[in-house]
Amino acid sequence: MTSLTLFPVPVAYAAYIIIPLVAHLPVAYTNAYGGYFAITKRLHIVTYQNFQKYGPVVRQAPNRLVFNTLRAKYPSILNALDKDQHRRKRKFVGQALTERSMRAFEPTMTAQINVFLRLLLASCESGSFANMTERCQRLGVDIVGHLAFGYPFNTQISEAFRFMLAGIDGMSWRINTYMQFPPLSGFEYVLARLGKRQVLKFGDAVTTMIKTRKAQPKDAHHDLYSIVADHIGKGQDGLYYGELWPEAILFIMAGGSTTATAMSALFFYLSRNPDCYANLATEIRSTFGSGSEICSGPKLNGCKYLRACIDEGLRMSPPSLTTLWREQDAGDRSDEPFVVDGHVIPRGTQVGVSLYSLLHNEEYFPDPFQFRPERWLDVADGSASADTDEQKAARATMRKAFIPFIIGDRSCAGKQMAYMEASLTIARTLWYFDFEAAPGKAGEVGAGQLGRTDGRGRPGEFQLEDIFVAAHQGPNLVFRKRGDFWRELEFTGILSSVLKTRIQQIPELYSLGQEGVPLDRLAANLGKVLVSWAYSDMEYVRLKVLLVGKGAREHSLAWKLAQSPSVNHVYVVPGNGGTSVLDNVSNIRSVEPNDYTTLVALAKDLGVGLVVAGPDDAVVDGIEGYFRGSGIPCFAPSKEAAEIEGSKAYAKGFMQKYNIPTANYQAFTNYDDAQRYLETVDGAQVVIKVDGLAAGKGVILPTSQAEAQQALREIMVDKTFGLAGRSVVIEEYLEGDEISLLTFTDGTTFKSLPPAQDHKRILDGNKGPNTGGMGVYSPLPFVTPEQMQEIERVIIQPTFNGFRAEGRPFTGMLFTGIMMTAKGPKVLEYNARFGDPETQTMMMLLVPECDLAGILLACCKGKLDTVSIPVLPGFGCNVVVAAGGYPESYSKGDIITMTLWPYGVQVFHAGTERDKNGQLKTAGGRVFAVAAYAPSLEEAVSLAYKGVDSIQFKGMFYRKDIASRALGGC
Repeated sequence: MTSLTLFPVPVAYAAYIIIPLVAHLPVAYTNAYGGYFAITKRLHIVTYQNFQKYGPVVRQAPNRLVFNTLRAKYPSILNALDKDQHRRKRKFVGQALTERSMRAFEPTMTAQINVFLRLLLASCESGSFANMTERCQRLGVDIVGHLAFGYPFNTQISEAFRFMLAGIDGMSWRINTYMQFPPLSGFEYVLARLGKRQVLKFGDAVTTMIKTRKAQPKDAHHDLYSIVADHIGKGQDGLYYGELWPEAILFIMAGGSTTATAMSALFFYLSRNPDCYANLATEIRSTFGSGSEICSGPKLNGCKYLRACIDEGLRMSPPSLTTLWREQDAGDRSDEPFVVDGHVIPRGTQVGVSLYSLLHNEEYFPDPFQFRPERWLDVADGSASADTDEQKAARATMRKAFIPFIIGDRSCAGKQMAYMEASLTIARTLWYFDFEAAPGKAGEVGAGQLGRTDGRGRPGEFQLEDIFVAAHQGPNLVFRKRGDFWRELEFTGILSSVLKTRIQQIPELYSLGQEGVPLDRLAANLGKVLVSWAYSDMEYVRLKVLLVGKGAREHSLAWKLAQSPSVNHVYVVPGNGGTSVLDNVSNIRSVEPNDYTTLVALAKDLGVGLVVAGPDDAVVDGIEGYFRGSGIPCFAPSKEAAEIEGSKAYAKGFMQKYNIPTANYQAFTNYDDAQRYLETVDGAQVVIKVDGLAAGKGVILPTSQAEAQQALREIMVDKTFGLAGRSVVIEEYLEGDEISLLTFTDGTTFKSLPPAQDHKRILDGNKGPNTGGMGVYSPLPFVTPEQMQEIERVIIQPTFNGFRAEGRPFTGMLFTGIMMTAKGPKVLEYNARFGDPETQTMMMLLVPECDLAGILLACCKGKLDTVSIPVLPGFGCNVVVAAGGYPESYSKGDIITMTLWPYGVQVFHAGTERDKNGQLKTAGGRVFAVAAYAPSLEEAVSLAYKGVDSIQFKGMFYRKDIASRALGGC
């Protein structure tokens, strides 16, 4: 038996910075050496350097030997400690990652890759560079979320779950630190904070994901859960419930990090090795006839140079850099010695192979720090010359030494997924784009140091940090569209989205979906067929959208517009703290939202193809006319048509003229006349309305004659509402259920969204003064289809007929407030724009693939009859979070803290802003609208309130009875 004292040990001067008194002692006396370099994330580098200095076996701790030989990986040094437990888990987990399962999952993976590609296209058109570590990490996490538990993290298009990326790194770093220096696990509290709060949020997110999936039917998604569900809770014959959480953590960490590192590294090396780049681009572009043709199968498998590039990237930058420690089974009582690489090892000794060092071992990989994909090619695959027997043997040895995955290529259940994801992503990227390193300092991110000539530190090497998995940054790349091939990418994506909706409306096609053909795949295949002739009949241009406004309504519109497949980028003037962090969205604060002439000039400079007006004052001011005169479509009615909102007196006269049911009323421009009229009616049975715009607060519901007289005096004498109160409408108080109806129209065709109910009063139980709205839910269980037909027949259709008869046809969004009385529906008011907070709920109800920008543009062009407005079958709810004191005086500038909100929730910012340090603060009366979607109303309401719990700021206030009417409350 070989004594451990005979193995070389590095002197650990640096490791004992934390223990100065024993700085001269070798690692034979402690394992703090590995712990120190694990903390500093350089253990892979110093381990490699030790091998160069001391040889292929080094003693790294009192009872640890690390090897850098091919022979050391056999027979079982890379296997799990508990082989029976590992075998039991792989029996089930492996089923989700078989080739057959991956083919079934491919449409979902492809959809996420298409998002990745469209975001690269956006970077082309904005002239910005792309950080490929960020892009690839987000893609990897989104794919593995769908594959594991059918969970859409959507980190590519939303910031909500991006903390998970830092959470993965933080958790990986802690695992590695504890593994290399176990005593540090006693300092979990300190290390958890060094690893950032995102680690805790990451764990919470995984818990939410598991709970969400467990609540769904087993076959709701083709994912890991659908395969193992029947085996959960079966004891030793299956998986224990308690194993779901750690398995999900491992699945996300391994699945998300593996391909992110492989692809980031490959993008780096291709951008710095032009010959390799040219060879790979030629192979991809000569093999396939279109980007949509790139899918798993014989053609992709036949791209040998692509596989060689991926393997070389994995070798140069292995996803796992660490040393995994193993020891002889403590239960093994045989007399067989523990032999590793010819060394008889004492029992109790932990041994490991440094994966990074092995993959850079010159014995197996000549010129190990050179990116040479050709090393993986046989003669038949395109190598330069015929192989000699010696070369064949060397290549066979090299392949045996190739361990790119964390526990070996024979054992890694995720190998199939990693290769499929990397192959599809790299091949499709090179079909649609060319790329190169970003200019200047940005292009140096991820590279080594200028002047370095040794191994990993050279400028041509992709820099890695050892945190169990590999951590890295960059490369920053500039992408260029390759000819017109990008049009196919965008057009096919849009066509597939539209077709998925259309297919469900065509019985013959929908039946195919019912028979097992996934709608995603059916739509994509139909899209390929139609692409060729479609180009000849239409020129597709992705839209840049200018959105005017700064509230939660605008945040929700920006969020949905940015998801529209027809949208390139969304600009918001001025926007808020929420829109400032949306992907594919930019705030512009240098232009005032009511400076319409400057807005038109800005739209021209940006190449805007659609303008969307949010706030009422812009609509009533006639913003549409400014853009109409410049030939830019603006989703808003004309100034003449918008008078329906700008003047309550005009609106009442309009309804009376066209026999649209409404409350009896009188309009006054003289205070004395209005006062005398009030004396003839019951002040508690009237509603007093300010004629002009009043930010949603110009409707007063007095409870006595004295209150009515006081309100009238404040409006017309004290001029509380300024010029808006020059005239008033006094109308009868209507009893019933108030509903809101949002209707798209192109002036002729109209299409309504589901009815909603707002909660106007500030206090629970509909008490207190009116506000702009404190919460909305939709659809309404108490409104029947027959009642909706009646509303369209007696209110909506006559309204649009009236607009045309007046010579002021209405195009845009008509918001109709309706009271469902015992005598039928009656109009309370009209608004000529998206409602707030109704819009926030409606955006949650639109299907994810809905092309909102396409709908708005169709309205502007008189083609609403050519598009559908697909709505999810469940319920939406949003709860407004207000500043204390609203709707009267309230403070601003209070610091806001937010934690993770549940899946199914979106937090839309209203009165928020970020200071110069990025700190989120209050900046208005209504601060947030917390919106949720769920299959049932009860679930949607519960989710919205859970989302509210994620927000904290001084004095925050919200109603606690949203939707109580529908849920059987008071």
